[in-house]
Amino acid sequence: MRENDAILWVGQSFREGGMELELEGRVLTGVRKLFSNRRGVGEVCEQKAVTFLAIPWGRLLPLPHGSAPPLAKSVAEFWGRRWNVWMSDWFRQIIFPPLRTCPVLALFLVFLASGVLHESVINVPLYIVTGRKCFGFMILYFLLQALGILIERRTRNRGMRIFLVWLFVFGAAPLIVNEGLLRILHLWPE
Repeated sequence: MRENDAILWVGQSFREGGMELELEGRVLTGVRKLFSNRRGVGEVCEQKAVTFLAIPWGRLLPLPHGSAPPLAKSVAEFWGRRWNVWMSDWFRQIIFPPLRTCPVLALFLVFLASGVLHESVINVPLYIVTGRKCFGFMILYFLLQALGILIERRTRNRGMRIFLVWLFVFGAAPLIVNEGLLRILHLWPE
């Protein structure tokens, strides 16, 4: 990591996805203890907790969050290989194996879990601080992603698949880019 990419904390070194991040050891130790009884949950919570801690300083972590997302050729490719590979890998290891006989259920559970996670990290703090209720939009956005993947599985037309990416992922983005997210990113007009 370059010096200007360093996060504002010093302490424990954390290695994930080929990148070494310096993090405050106490936060990660607490998160690990809290979720240590569930395989894989601690790593995801560490990522989300660290991202959440980095945002108030106006800094985003230099994580390998995606690889040219607008170039995705399908909704499944966008979520599986082009955006937030940490989460997609985790879901592939945790949710899909026990539900391999019900792949549609697993698909909807993955996106429902993503929606609930985003609601709890973004909209619950907004409600606590401001009393504004923006619940449900992020869950709806992620459930639409599952629907988009199911629809694209029925088409072989490459142009139609690219259209579905733009329709479901980017066209539905106003559902996820709401007041809570904009406030966290310091983009909400005061």
